[in-house]
Amino acid sequence: MALKGKLETEIEIKSAADKYYNIFRSTTHHFPKATPNIIQAVEVHEGDWETHGSIKFWNYTIAMDTFRIREVFKEKVEFDDANRAVTLVGIEGDVMDYFKSFKVTFQATPKGNGSLVKLTLEYEKLREEVPAPIKYHNMMVTMTKDIDAFLAKAKNMALKGKLETEIEIKSAADKYYNIFRSTTHHFPKATPNIIQAVEVHEGDWETHGSIKFWNYTIEGNAEVFKEKVEFDDANRAVTLVGIEGDVMDYFKSFKGTYQATPKGNGSLVKLTLEYEKLREEVPAPIKYHNMMVTMTKDIDAFLAKA
Repeated sequence: MALKGKLETEIEIKSAADKYYNIFRSTTHHFPKATPNIIQAVEVHEGDWETHGSIKFWNYTIAMDTFRIREVFKEKVEFDDANRAVTLVGIEGDVMDYFKSFKVTFQATPKGNGSLVKLTLEYEKLREEVPAPIKYHNMMVTMTKDIDAFLAKAKNMALKGKLETEIEIKSAADKYYNIFRSTTHHFPKATPNIIQAVEVHEGDWETHGSIKFWNYTIEGNAEVFKEKVEFDDANRAVTLVGIEGDVMDYFKSFKGTYQATPKGNGSLVKLTLEYEKLREEVPAPIKYHNMMVTMTKDIDAFLAKA
């Protein structure tokens, strides 16, 4: 019995249980990115990344008392999807020089907005004098913290986005830019099917940093948008930075930029929509980007008549 043992601990993380489990379940190849100070490489030896019973080969670095050493570990994976638990059963490698059996389990259970991860290391030593594998259990804890940070970063990246397109118009770049720069009150005339009203809330029509309130229709729905304007006269670019309104119920940040560059007798307009979603399930604001395109075409037609 002295040869056999079990080490267990629990750690709370911010990541959802499904996401934590999934990195073991189907995206194990991300480990060198998620925890680079520990895992240098993971390769499939038999099977694939997602199949129960597949065999993988790990290259890793483990901390000793005063230094770090590189080791290898060949394991057979066992998945328990119902309990979000993955077990790596040792077959070959450095640890198997000291242990008859070596089995590590990572199990995630939802807890609040995050999860509770239970880390279990079951082993049987080859000889009594072999120390308990505490350093490997500590490595499991560090890996879990690294994975949590990696998933948090990935989540933030997934929330942020940018939509860009370019459209050629017949209007001169200066004229297109000027309708944003000093005659924004013409928008309800220029694009009546989209913009019903624009009002100055703070400042005036022409001052950088002024705040305006827009009433508009998108896909048949009436919405409002309060924004702070930023002018870049040198590049004929105007940016509307969202402050309040319907879109801000779904986005932490929402910033639309209209930039005109002379091209031939007309201009090339670059439309950029930068955003950060409040929740992952919020769809990308493609309909708003399409609205920017339609507005630009309407403005071009309006300027042609003027």
